[in-house]
Amino acid sequence: MDIKKLHPWLARKVKSLKILDLKGKIKKGLSLKQTENLLLKTNQDYLKLQKRLNDAQVQFERLKVIVDNTPCTISWINDRLEYEGINETLLRLTGQKQEEYIGKSVGFQTKDNYFHRFAKELFASKESSLQKELASSLGKENKYFWVVGSKYSEGKGAVIIGVETTKLKQTEKKLKDAEQLIDIDDLTGLYNMRSMYEKLEAELIRGHRFQNSTAVVMFDMDHFKSVNDSNDHLFGSFVLSEMGKMLKQSVRDVDFAARYGGDEFMVVLPQTNQEGVEAFCERVRAKIESYLFKNEHYQIKLTASFGYAISTPGANNLTSKSLIRVADFALYNAKKAGRNCVRGITQKEFPEKFDPLYKLNF
Repeated sequence: MDIKKLHPWLARKVKSLKILDLKGKIKKGLSLKQTENLLLKTNQDYLKLQKRLNDAQVQFERLKVIVDNTPCTISWINDRLEYEGINETLLRLTGQKQEEYIGKSVGFQTKDNYFHRFAKELFASKESSLQKELASSLGKENKYFWVVGSKYSEGKGAVIIGVETTKLKQTEKKLKDAEQLIDIDDLTGLYNMRSMYEKLEAELIRGHRFQNSTAVVMFDMDHFKSVNDSNDHLFGSFVLSEMGKMLKQSVRDVDFAARYGGDEFMVVLPQTNQEGVEAFCERVRAKIESYLFKNEHYQIKLTASFGYAISTPGANNLTSKSLIRVADFALYNAKKAGRNCVRGITQKEFPEKFDPLYKLNF
């Protein structure tokens, strides 16, 4: 008997019984004691193996219960991107059977190839694990998952664990929509001042970083009080609503327009030079002047006065409140000049007026 051909564990057992001679052959004429020891040893080893097998079976069943009842989807795949097994959570999610998965390509049950691409990227990666958020369509529904993939068996197999985040995404969207509603003025559909300071501060930081100017435009309707006095407050609200629509059509996607209060409006124009700000103000001023505000009961022609403040490109240490304050002062100058006109103040020409401690004489 070539003992080297035996399993190492069995070879050690055979050696311990001392039943082989120096040439590896079974000794002739085994004594009764040796035969008895051989049988006892074999029986003991069998019982140990049987216990280990039973323990492994219990452990396997315990793990299966955990895997099948975890809220995560779990699938085992090979490097050919085929399923080798999945847990009950994934079966319940897709409404399919285990046998429908085995040997099938990863992601076959979806209308897209996001999971297949993830599996392919996992096996191609030098890292042992990969994680990513994926959107996928299962049946008629679009679902979101946070997935983690880990390789094993020297990269020939992998397990992919997924947690469905669809409800979390829906909740995030509802919160975002609710937050946007809080930031929007009901009457005009423009931003209210609750969020404008924060947005303007962000633009000032961006302007400093990329060496751009940031402008604030303030304007209000000339003699707006007469609109309510000569007609009614509902018509006044109608005029403000029409102004909101007009302003929305006049700004770029990167601009921010807000109702500052009453009949006063504010527009933030990022990455805009003085020529661009003046052109914007004049365009909106002329549009208001030529517009007929009319509903089923009343009609009126109105004008507006404009004031703007613009920072130097890349300005530092300039606050949103200072820029708005100077723009409001420029609006005051437009009213003093006779209304229905545009007046502006640049930081380059009058840096002292942008200092929060400088006294502006309204």
